[in-house]
Amino acid sequence: MTTVSDSSPVIVAAAVVGSVAHATAAAVVSSVLFPLTALPTDLNWPYTYALVGSLVTGGVPVILYRARRVRAPAAVVAVLGLLAAVGSWQTLQSAAALVGPTPFGWYLLGWPVVVGSAVAAAGVELWLRSRDGRLRPGTAN
Repeated sequence: MTTVSDSSPVIVAAAVVGSVAHATAAAVVSSVLFPLTALPTDLNWPYTYALVGSLVTGGVPVILYRARRVRAPAAVVAVLGLLAAVGSWQTLQSAAALVGPTPFGWYLLGWPVVVGSAVAAAGVELWLRSRDGRLRPGTAN
């Protein structure tokens, strides 16, 4: 049985909010870590790829939560993003020469791995719930 809060338009609206929130957080972290004057301006496709990935990375955990009530995907995205931001901060504070992307750059460029990890975590959570008997067939909780 589907309730009003679980209808498709509500799930899509929640996914849009999650996508925009993640993209905004990624932009804020990027602007703190990397001053705009330090970024090259001729790399349009990596920025577009990272923006699309940021939107997908924020939307998938929200969709999974609203549709199946799994919390693990949001935790995976949050932990990986936090670890990448802290790792980038430490990398930029060290005196070592920077070669290649920082951990946060890899987080943004490797978004398919982050999303795949979040989906895998959802599968594990659903599997554990079904083993415990907390997931009744045909329901989302």
